[in-house]
Amino acid sequence: MRLRRIFTCASVLSLLLCVATCALWVRSYRVADDVQTGSATTLYDLTSSLGRVQFYHATLPPRWFYRKTLWRRIAPPFDATGRIRIPAPGVRAHFSKAGFGFYVTDGGTVPATNPFSIRTRYCPAWNVGLPHWFLAMAFMLLPMIHQLTRRRRIPGHCPACGYDLRATPDRCPECGAVSTAPK
Repeated sequence: MRLRRIFTCASVLSLLLCVATCALWVRSYRVADDVQTGSATTLYDLTSSLGRVQFYHATLPPRWFYRKTLWRRIAPPFDATGRIRIPAPGVRAHFSKAGFGFYVTDGGTVPATNPFSIRTRYCPAWNVGLPHWFLAMAFMLLPMIHQLTRRRRIPGHCPACGYDLRATPDRCPECGAVSTAPK
């Protein structure tokens, strides 16, 4: 019974996440939402825009400050349709199809564009992009499984196997379970 209650609570939480994902999906076409966090050596970023959620992670060099211009975070190289625009420096792997996408970079150096500028070094990073519809469907799976496996209690039937107990209300002749219904 306790396991069933945990499963029900997880299904409710998953359903709420599905509704929140659908709301973000609609909002993503008007406003780009971006949440960043990190430490002195790592940066995590979650972005929702144009019907897509992107998870980003970068490894920062020692003594790096967010405003420092020599080290830059690589912006996701995807355009509005989810295709790779121009591969960023040092990209080792990238894929983009049907709203799904990822890329991994080991950093890289962009040469100076003129004799007075400094070469720019990029941070090693990875990025995964998923469409909102995929996340909504993933969050909807648990509530669907819960609904399909939920046993409906029908009055006058055995709670264990569902056998009709009108003829034998005390004990189920099918599975032997004792009836808990009041007489």
